[in-house]
Order: sequence, then C-alpha cells, then structure tokens
Amino acid sequence: MKTLVPYLIILLLSYATGIFYVLSMIEKPIWRYMSSSKRLFPKEELMRNIHGQLKRLITLLPPTMITSMAGSAILIVYQYFVLKNTISLVLLMVFFSGLGYLVFHLKKRIDGVANIDSDAEYRVLNTGVIRLAQLHHVGLFVAIISWAVQLCVVFFQ
Repeated sequence: MKTLVPYLIILLLSYATGIFYVLSMIEKPIWRYMSSSKRLFPKEELMRNIHGQLKRLITLLPPTMITSMAGSAILIVYQYFVLKNTISLVLLMVFFSGLGYLVFHLKKRIDGVANIDSDAEYRVLNTGVIRLAQLHHVGLFVAIISWAVQLCVVFFQ
C-alpha cells in the first residue's frame, strides 16, 4: 500500500484538476472580467447561461470534489509521515494552505450562485458568478501546483 500512495495522490489531484479545468472552460467568456466582481460582464444573456450551467453543476460536483480533495489530504498527510522529507513537507504546506483558502470561501461563493435564480437582478447574478469563477481559478492553481509538487515527490524521493 505504501508504494501506491504517491500514485493515488497524483490520480486524485489529476481528477480535481480536471474538474476545475472544466469549470474554468465553462467560465471562459468572463475571464477578462474576473479581476473584480464589481465589473459588469456586457453580455447579459451569456452570463445568465453560464449561471444556469454552474447552478446545475453545484448539485453534482461538491460530493465529488470533497471525495477527491479529502482523499488527497489524507494521503498527503500519510505520505509526509512516512517519507518525512522536504518535498513532502512542501506539498503538505502548499496543499493545505490552498485547501484552507478554498474551504473558507466556498460556502459563501456557492451560495452566491445557488441561491439566485437565473432571472434575478443582473448585477447580483454577475457578482455571484464572477466570485465563484475566481475561486475556481484558485482551485485550479492549487490542484496543478500540488500535482506538480507531488510529481517531484515521486521522482526525487
């Protein structure tokens, strides 16, 4: 089992990266407007469409992401206690600092999309979608960086 753990971590982080990537592609039309949730995306119909897609995914993805991220977390901690090397410590710090940020903001950002109808006041809908998209990009960054550090753990242990 000990020899499988590093590869299971890669697998779980790859899965999480894939989910964040798909979410990022759904949100691609609004990328230029993500620097501030106060900026108004000019194509209201497209923003409402993106909102509808995200709202449908909100019921499906949280259990999947909880499984992949919690599984990664457990295995990363286990790996650190087995290896006790610098690279696995870096992975532990990177992953848990990113995960902490995501968990801290997740409920409020999801509610900003899930609790709003697609025909709601546009400024509120726009803000909710952009704030959730910003969090998805942070998640993608955390997953990719953690995945890359885990590759270093595998190749340099």
